[in-house]
Amino acid sequence: MKAWLMLAKHSRQHGGNLGYDDVVNEYYSWDDTVANHSGPQLKDKIILWDGLSLLGASTIMEIGKSAGLKTRQRCPFCKTTRIKSRKQLLPKYRCHKCRSEFEEPLNEQIQVNKYRSEHRDFWYDMQGLLSGEQLRDLCFQPKSQQSIRPLRWDTFLASIDSEYGRNLGHIDSHLLQSGFKLIKTRARVGQGAFRQKMREKFSDICALSGSNHHAALDAAHLYSYAESGKHDLSGGLLLRKDLHRLFDLGMIAIDTNNNSIVLSEELRTLPQYELYNGARPKVKIDRATEKWLHAHWVEHFGNEKSL
Repeated sequence: MKAWLMLAKHSRQHGGNLGYDDVVNEYYSWDDTVANHSGPQLKDKIILWDGLSLLGASTIMEIGKSAGLKTRQRCPFCKTTRIKSRKQLLPKYRCHKCRSEFEEPLNEQIQVNKYRSEHRDFWYDMQGLLSGEQLRDLCFQPKSQQSIRPLRWDTFLASIDSEYGRNLGHIDSHLLQSGFKLIKTRARVGQGAFRQKMREKFSDICALSGSNHHAALDAAHLYSYAESGKHDLSGGLLLRKDLHRLFDLGMIAIDTNNNSIVLSEELRTLPQYELYNGARPKVKIDRATEKWLHAHWVEHFGNEKSL
């Protein structure tokens, strides 16, 4: 299994690059001027860090590729790209090859292939759990300076909290055995406000697993937002990110006939999820929300007997 340590900063400036567009818990961007640019593939594991400590980990669900232009900067004296801007000292730029200092670099437009990996569905926020030094030691080449570098996945799992390790080590690979599927999507205008309303209503409590940090919780729609395009406050719950994914896949539901959580046979074999099977929801379900939950249960478990 391949795993990659990926550097994610607000401005990843190196080799004359002006930086890349990243949202660490959703997607990661790079181009073919980056070493190992063709390495990451679908289903590979990715570990993101900011150069100082761990940010989180996930699985690549999709990789987009497109051709385009990018601006690359060079030293006006030796023409190398080994330059970097300085925040306080003047002149603003310094060349790390010829040691020249200058106010403006040479700019050139080059044709590149751009890549963007999507990983939001399996993202685990683990900010600060490992230091930069620890992460470097997990790489096959600890002294590498590359933005994308191979990392030993099994050793990474053994280095983090056991609960994270169990989830990262099993659930995503288990769900991805059947591959990827195309789903209907629609831009979720007002999703931030909807999530805030869910937090006000449920006080950062996952309906299936209980209290959690707000960064680990999603505002889950109990109906198809892609079809309706509306945010119905009675049709939402807060769900932990991995449980949200399972709910959307129909592998977990709430049987409103006896107010209990139901798991698919596949999930009942996984120790980190089996404890939820037959348990009660952790929040009070009102009648309007119960309607949406019942429809979801009927769709995915209606042909099974209530537990």
